[in-house]
Amino acid sequence: ILCVAPTMAMFIDVQFIGGADIAGFQTWTFGEGTSLPNQEVERAARAVIEQQMTAKGYTKVENGADCLITIHGQVDEWFDGGLFKIEAIDGNSGKIVWRGKAEGAVNVESTGKQQALAQRTVKKMFKKFPPRRNE
Repeated sequence: ILCVAPTMAMFIDVQFIGGADIAGFQTWTFGEGTSLPNQEVERAARAVIEQQMTAKGYTKVENGADCLITIHGQVDEWFDGGLFKIEAIDGNSGKIVWRGKAEGAVNVESTGKQQALAQRTVKKMFKKFPPRRNE
């Protein structure tokens, strides 16, 4: 009997860039990123981002946000994996101030399992995103 189990070898890294005072931001919105290949997985990731930002005290607005959150995905068919990035961009300067990155081989066929993996990955990244400072 041959059993094939899904493989998920993911490397997750979080970077603070440029010494920006992220905790001083009050508002956020989604910025333009690179669409993920599976729109259901992207919707699941966006939902978790919204939950995480709300839990950390940031207010979502439609325009004029202090912080733009972008999602980027890149598939590498050769290695059956790819790259998934979330970036926080200073709404005033346009500079990237925080990046969560996950890369590696993911051999998961079902959309439900892909969604669950994306949700877990976003939560791990946002453990290191600073909560909003109350002033």
